[in-house]
Amino acid sequence: MKKKDIIEGKIIKTEFPNKGTFICEDQKVTVKGVIDGQTIKGQVTKKRKSGCVVRLLDVLEKSPLEDAKPVCPHFGICGGCFYQTVSYENQLKIKEGMVRDLLKDYVTDDIWEEIKGSPKPWGYRNKMEFSFGDEVKDGPLALGMHKKNTFHDIVNITDCKIVDNDYNLIVKCALSEAQKMELPFYHKMRHEGYFRHLVVRRAESSGDILVNIVTTSQAEADLNNLRDALLELPLNGKIIGILHTINDSLADVVQADKIDVLYGQDYFYEEILGLKWDCVFLNEKTPYISVRRAWHVEGGEPVVNTLLKTPAAKRDVPIPKCLVACLKEEREKSESEYVISNSKGTVLTEAQFVRVWKYITVRSTAERCYYTYVNGQSIKHRIKPRLGEHQPNNPKLVYTMDFKVTPHMLRHTYITNLIYKGVDPKTVQYLAGHENSKTTMDIYAKVKYNKPEKLSSVVNAAFGLR
Repeated sequence: MKKKDIIEGKIIKTEFPNKGTFICEDQKVTVKGVIDGQTIKGQVTKKRKSGCVVRLLDVLEKSPLEDAKPVCPHFGICGGCFYQTVSYENQLKIKEGMVRDLLKDYVTDDIWEEIKGSPKPWGYRNKMEFSFGDEVKDGPLALGMHKKNTFHDIVNITDCKIVDNDYNLIVKCALSEAQKMELPFYHKMRHEGYFRHLVVRRAESSGDILVNIVTTSQAEADLNNLRDALLELPLNGKIIGILHTINDSLADVVQADKIDVLYGQDYFYEEILGLKWDCVFLNEKTPYISVRRAWHVEGGEPVVNTLLKTPAAKRDVPIPKCLVACLKEEREKSESEYVISNSKGTVLTEAQFVRVWKYITVRSTAERCYYTYVNGQSIKHRIKPRLGEHQPNNPKLVYTMDFKVTPHMLRHTYITNLIYKGVDPKTVQYLAGHENSKTTMDIYAKVKYNKPEKLSSVVNAAFGLR
């Protein structure tokens, strides 16, 4: 086996990031962009004593894990997605196998929790960077993602499935207006041209959208028609800012030499965290929390301010008696202004909040599952802790919850418990911070009227029956 040889083999193992291995002529062969169990054809690009590296040419036989049909019309040619021929259930198994392999020397089986699937497997991205270019050499202006395994060619994106459809409408509009301007895209090798990238961000909580048009300074262009066309789009969300970023860097990255705001503002808000001690009133006759701040991210950093998502979010919420003593004790020890803070006493980042939440979920007796892969076959392992038991490698940790729990579940549990106890819907609406009573009534109806055994007497009485 030598360089440029064409060889075939069956993938027996994959590891992060999608790097597979197989054996050919008693040598280990590695290849990128494959799935466990596939039979592939590739060309040798590197030859070493430890084995060789090949470039994937074709998939001759699918993996047993490939049990789904791609839903995206761009799949295959677009370099953005890789696993659309694999069901989401199997995608989670593959990912868990890779993570377990990376952490095998640090995380023991008894504390490993099964991988968490996304509640939103499609349309989940809140930021996308699209590139200007051409689909073929010297072809018309294109805007989208890089073609698979290429550095230059671009796939026009019209119906991407990993983003909200607002992104697709914005991309098509931006491309149409850019083509009318008859200005060239930026050629990476010649370092000439005007249009570089289109960056779109969309807030999950509000649907607010920022659009950033990235160009060089090599032309004087009027972007007002492009701006106006974007603002006229029938979107699910709302464009609250359109930016023009000038980037003359030679690198193929989005960076700003200058930013002009063409419309609106250059930021949006996401509401997650932000509770401070000055809003926790523990010594009142009725202890309560005053919701006055919201948490959002700017430039990857957490920011807390007093601008809430809606006027209804500003409210005073009584603290249950069982929590008052706990909070008083914590207040005495705390040196931070935040009720929940990091080791430096500052506000948590989103990643830090996720780690803090693990202190809660690790106490659950929910069954944990993890997968190992042998010769392309996944082997599932189950661990089922028992209520009251101590964790083997951490005796101080006791399994105290016999159910799974998420932050969103806690919020809905709070609301449903109020409804179960007969609290009137308007009070529930206030405590939940719902601006629209319909949101509260939808939950109320599902909780109050989803048990036939409790409704039978009401229905029978209505018809004069016993």
